[in-house]
Amino acid sequence: MTDIQEEQRQAREFNHARMREDETKLLEEWKSQSVRLEDLPIYRMFDRYLDMQKKGYSFGTVICGETGLSKTFRAVGILDGEHMAYLNTYTTPLALYMWLYENKDKDCIIDDVEGIWRDKQSLSYIKGFCGEVKGTRLVQYHSTKSAEGVPSCFQATGTMTLIYNEIPSNVHVDAVLSRLNYVDMNLSFAERVATINKIAQEPYKDLTVEERIMIVKYIESVANPTIRNLNFRTLFRIFECFRYDKVAWKEMADDILKADEELSIIHEAMSRGLSTAEVCRIYQGETGNSRRQFFYKKKELVKRMSSANVQRKM
Repeated sequence: MTDIQEEQRQAREFNHARMREDETKLLEEWKSQSVRLEDLPIYRMFDRYLDMQKKGYSFGTVICGETGLSKTFRAVGILDGEHMAYLNTYTTPLALYMWLYENKDKDCIIDDVEGIWRDKQSLSYIKGFCGEVKGTRLVQYHSTKSAEGVPSCFQATGTMTLIYNEIPSNVHVDAVLSRLNYVDMNLSFAERVATINKIAQEPYKDLTVEERIMIVKYIESVANPTIRNLNFRTLFRIFECFRYDKVAWKEMADDILKADEELSIIHEAMSRGLSTAEVCRIYQGETGNSRRQFFYKKKELVKRMSSANVQRKM
């Protein structure tokens, strides 16, 4: 090995150690947070499945729901411990295999890692990690190219939590979902409002409880099911707007709480008691979009207005 190669090797080891240190620090910060939102009904099944997993009654859980619903924060809080491993960056199939090997006996959290659901090789590793055959969960690596230090197989004894905003549908993904508990988190508008009201009861920096409740009441007065981003993160952004400028914060909040224009057209027409055909004509006239697009957007709006869907796939 040349001096340059040795320097490169040392640099890689240093960077790897530093990333591990940064990851540990971040997870410790998450674990120290106090808000767990145990009393919100929408999260009860979420909590039960992860607790079931942590206590050894299942091999894992898939959690799917839009951003800003505290999926990661909550999962980390429940699986908190020395046996938890966390991955949230792009990874190659080989790097995923090695990460699973290194954490084969831990509670592994894979958080919105790009590309996994569309990569057959990565999905095969996850299926092996979560699927038991004759009492053994075997993960195997097959390649035409030999890789130094890569075991051809290993036995998994840990658990896996997959957290995603969206999950594609195909036979390979279905094979993974069939092995795990599945939580599909779709909060209705009413549930979102109830959730941010609950959060407003919790301390937030230097804001008083009266200020937090006042902010939430304002959000309730201007929000409706067509708002794109009514979630935890939006609430915290508006809290920060209030801390920044106690005069102009409402104007800033209005800018943050943007409605989906197409959903707004449908929502306004539906609120007038018009028939579906009449609503469709109005939508097409104002947007120029197709009838098919109308029904797609109407379905999205109805989903936002309906109750949350939390389920288990066997």
